[in-house]
Amino acid sequence: MNPNASLINSLAFLLFLCIWPLTGSAHAFLERAQPGPGAELTNAPKEVVLTYDRGVEAVFSTVEIKNENGDPVKTDKARGNSDDPTKLLLKLPPLPPGTYRIFWSVMAYDGHRTEGDHTFTIRSDNPAR
Repeated sequence: MNPNASLINSLAFLLFLCIWPLTGSAHAFLERAQPGPGAELTNAPKEVVLTYDRGVEAVFSTVEIKNENGDPVKTDKARGNSDDPTKLLLKLPPLPPGTYRIFWSVMAYDGHRTEGDHTFTIRSDNPAR
């Protein structure tokens, strides 16, 4: 076998080994949210449910909600769903009418972190319960 061909084959194989692990890794992207982005609600939600396109590490993930003044709403830590690792759940206290922003930061099983935010509004024509 030609020594140059052997070197080229070896380098190609090493390149493949370096690139191959990257093909299986990806970030966890938000697929669905309840309440959803821009939602206008007549009743205050009892919880936030965030669903991602792959499993997330709940212990390394955060969900925070802030009111329209930017003040954090006091909640417990978001928890994972043992039946579905793609979901994060955040129980909410009774919320008065207003606009709220949900901030989330998650770590996927592969170690990649993603974050995002969106707002929803509780209309004042039906107060929170």
